[in-house]
Amino acid sequence: MRKKFLLVLTAGLILIGTVGVGNALTINIDSFTNTTDNPVVFAFEAGTYNVTPIAADYTSWSAWNDQHLWLNSYSISSDEFSFTVSNGLWDTATLAFDNALGSSFTLASAGNVSFSIRDSYYLDNSGGITLDVNPVPEPATMMLFGIGLLGLAGAARRKK
Repeated sequence: MRKKFLLVLTAGLILIGTVGVGNALTINIDSFTNTTDNPVVFAFEAGTYNVTPIAADYTSWSAWNDQHLWLNSYSISSDEFSFTVSNGLWDTATLAFDNALGSSFTLASAGNVSFSIRDSYYLDNSGGITLDVNPVPEPATMMLFGIGLLGLAGAARRKK
């Protein structure tokens, strides 16, 4: 009876520990379309989020038709904050992506977050950037998950 209780308790803690650990959201920002006047907008819950450039639909963008210099910059804004991440100018799209910078943001309350390309003249832009946005698990959730793992290890040890 006690073993069954411990197994159910452990499974419950693991289940509770994984609640709130969301999946990555992939965001494609087109440098011609998704300007500050037409950003990509998503609703987020309160919390902290990590933003990572990934090689997917886009890797970098050029602000000039002849594509002689590449960037991997993007802007993120909400009612609570606004910032731009930039890694300078690069000779190739590959170099721009290889040197791309990640970022993070924190929302005190649920709300919309806008993702865009900030440039003074958009008509000659090409390319874009793809970002993965991941929620950072809160410490209490991770603690419950750890307790659940310890319980599983203890149950497995007793079983031997």
